[in-house]
Amino acid sequence: MRIVEVDDALRQEWESLVGWSRYGPRLKEVGSAVMARQCLNAEHAMIVAGAALDMEQEGEGAEGPVCEWLLHCDADELVCMNVPEEGADDDGQGRSTRSLQDFLAEAELMGVAAIVLANHEVALEEGDDALRDIADPFLECTLFKVNDRINADLNVPTPADDGGKPGGGDESLFIQYSNGKSMARVGRGARPHGVHKWLLPGGSASGVMVADARELCLLHYPDCGYSSFVEKYKTLGNFGDEWFGQNQMPFRLRARDAAKAGPEALEGLYRKEVIVGDEARVRTLIDRGDCVRINKARHVLQHTIAVSTSNLPNACKERWRFEVELVPTNGDESDDDAQDDCEGKDVATIARDPPWCSAVFDELCCKSASEELVSLGDVKFVGWRTEPFFFGSVKMVVIVVVTGKSGSDSAAQALVSVCLSVSDKVQSASIIAQRQIPDKASDDAFDTCRRLFQTTADFMNLGILKASDVATFLEQGFLVLDNVFDAAVSANVARLAAASLAADKVCSERPENGSTSGSTTTPTTTTTELSQKQGLPWRWPEQTARGDCVCWIDNAFAEDIPATLFSFPPPVVGAQDAAVDDAKSACSSASLAADLKSVLSQLAALQLDLVQCAADGRLLGDREVQLAWYPANGAAYAKHCDALPDDGSKGASGLQRKVTAICYCNPSWTEASGGCLRITRQDRQGGGTVDVEPVAGRLVLFMSRCVQHEVRPSFADRYALTAWYW
Repeated sequence: MRIVEVDDALRQEWESLVGWSRYGPRLKEVGSAVMARQCLNAEHAMIVAGAALDMEQEGEGAEGPVCEWLLHCDADELVCMNVPEEGADDDGQGRSTRSLQDFLAEAELMGVAAIVLANHEVALEEGDDALRDIADPFLECTLFKVNDRINADLNVPTPADDGGKPGGGDESLFIQYSNGKSMARVGRGARPHGVHKWLLPGGSASGVMVADARELCLLHYPDCGYSSFVEKYKTLGNFGDEWFGQNQMPFRLRARDAAKAGPEALEGLYRKEVIVGDEARVRTLIDRGDCVRINKARHVLQHTIAVSTSNLPNACKERWRFEVELVPTNGDESDDDAQDDCEGKDVATIARDPPWCSAVFDELCCKSASEELVSLGDVKFVGWRTEPFFFGSVKMVVIVVVTGKSGSDSAAQALVSVCLSVSDKVQSASIIAQRQIPDKASDDAFDTCRRLFQTTADFMNLGILKASDVATFLEQGFLVLDNVFDAAVSANVARLAAASLAADKVCSERPENGSTSGSTTTPTTTTTELSQKQGLPWRWPEQTARGDCVCWIDNAFAEDIPATLFSFPPPVVGAQDAAVDDAKSACSSASLAADLKSVLSQLAALQLDLVQCAADGRLLGDREVQLAWYPANGAAYAKHCDALPDDGSKGASGLQRKVTAICYCNPSWTEASGGCLRITRQDRQGGGTVDVEPVAGRLVLFMSRCVQHEVRPSFADRYALTAWYW
């Protein structure tokens, strides 16, 4: 970092700048002096940075730090890289694993000399106290107005235009600028044109790139907190209608006039235009795409703010994981519809959280930097989940990790006290579980399992997956992709299974519920040996937790499907097969078997992608494949994980399932068919569930060792091909 003092020497250097003729005279204008000074400083910084870069490239060695890009960023702004997907309560990871340095390096290879960033403006929520003070907006504010004004048709922002139409669907939302900001590459002759834009030599726009706002954007935090808002317009006073030679933004003029009219008028303006609305209004804005929840700044600060546990001797540190049960006050959580929303959504949509739980958790995250918790050390609110309470309501369990030297008793007392203080929606708080985390252990099973994979690679040579898919998988522990497999081809796997089952007496030999005559382990006789005699070797596993019939398919079978399967007559096309075209419906058994081989080949290709993404060879390249049939009699599978948490660092000595991939094979699946795969979100993601319908062609991928899942009761024949990768 280099800090330059504004003194007489710097002012003299301003006068030699190209921009002096434009900005110098405005230094004496009350409404324009700040912006004029910012523009002169930006041009001076570009010259100083260019000289340092030249010296570095010539091998002379620069006196100060060398930078290659410059961005004009105000004190109430943050640059945000890798904005998480909408709906995800992220843990600081975003949609991409690329760093800002990687992003800029790629831009340089493309010949880019300037990058335009969209600005998302903070949206203040009504909450319990709309006029509350906000001590740290970066930590406390997570809702932003979406700016979609910066797009491919706008190569650069309008020159010095601070008052353009806002982005998003509601033009009345933005109260400050909405024309983005830009960053310029040092040494390319760029000069500032206002505080939002860099001019390239000759006015060229050919070297300008508009950043995808989901990957790189600017977060703007203006007018956060009522007292600071009042102080701001008190300080500005009776400024003019023009600013830097142009009309002031309308909101600033309304705020100026309200401040002159008195406290009541100013408070009314703040409530009407700065506060975007109550909880219902916020939810509408998010659903419409006008606002988005971005927690990334909060999560980064939670790891760094106000705590110095890294300075403690290792022997003094203790790490504790607490589960704090919060019981709602009467009447605050009796909304059955809200809880129903949390019980699962269709296809990979994240279930809506009970509103009171979301609000309480947000308040707790803001409290992590409070004096009471800072005294404990590093307090990290990992996530929360809901549990049934009574009469259709739920209670909330908050997961907290505390690193410090205060001991578990002090931490427990402080956590209960803080939980009781955050909201009138909580009537009681108690510690229901606590354990000390051993040295070098992770906070939870998800952290452990994620260490199986690289988190910084670009993953450029993948076959089935894309780099963005890998990022989503690492962020939430699971991934749902449609049309990975051809729907008709995967449906034919189900039809072949149905034909095989019809020819096998296993269907009539289902054990009674509770029987343990079956086995969930891989059989010792190979699939190929059995299939030579009876096609697919179907069997019933133990029936205490599951109701499916399965057969194992070993690698030899996948590479050379026995002729027995080709002799089965194709099954009669039923109602579920209506979506499969007539040509496929009339295909031969040989064609059905060929389609099975095609899907198995894709699962093998997927394994190659995962091996490439694994860290330090922690995926060994082994797999096992199972074909499962759930009868249409309510067959289900209880909630479970496919293996125990492990990061794979033990190599061959720690052989067990690491990643689960499921190919669904059911055409024309309807809601009445049931049989959804219900995935439980990680605690750090707020708990809740995701329901995934088992429709043909869909791929579900999840970490075997930490993602809890279940199969809901199925009321139509349900087929799935599952691969586990070691």
